[in-house]
Amino acid sequence: RSQALPGHLTWTVELQRTKANVSNVLAVIPGTHPTRKHEIVVIGAHYDHLGYGHVGGFPGNQGKLHLGADDNASGTGALLDMARAFQKKPAERTILLMAFAAEERGLLGSAHFVKNPTVDFKKIVSMINLDMVGRLRKNRLMVQGSGTAAIFEPLLKLTNGRARFNLKMGKSGYGPPD
Repeated sequence: RSQALPGHLTWTVELQRTKANVSNVLAVIPGTHPTRKHEIVVIGAHYDHLGYGHVGGFPGNQGKLHLGADDNASGTGALLDMARAFQKKPAERTILLMAFAAEERGLLGSAHFVKNPTVDFKKIVSMINLDMVGRLRKNRLMVQGSGTAAIFEPLLKLTNGRARFNLKMGKSGYGPPD
């Protein structure tokens, strides 16, 4: 459709909407503790990627192939490894593993889960999101959301005492990923 503004400019915009059916993939590993098994820890990662790039991708990379190894095959790979580990040795709390669809298109999969939950939100005690976990450079590890629960920062520091990463923590739990 064209639009003219007097004395200014004329432009043409063509929008093409593409519809696709996509699904979140969920798995539950029941907890083992008599009283804590009703509490749920959500561990999630999005399984889509930028493909050939689009608006919002890295500047200058629109239309170029993004193979998705880090964003976010690294997160989904970590999610699958955690699923195997928890299946062999279940945690005290129930683990809800979620592979989200369409994060790169506007957090659509996680938004769908929030609007159509499969569990009682009041039972969720924590959520760990694995997004772009394959970028370890110079032993630097960035963890966002460390300020969203009182236990997170001390737990991260304790765990890092053994791992010895150059740990950087962001307190906010808000950001672009699910």
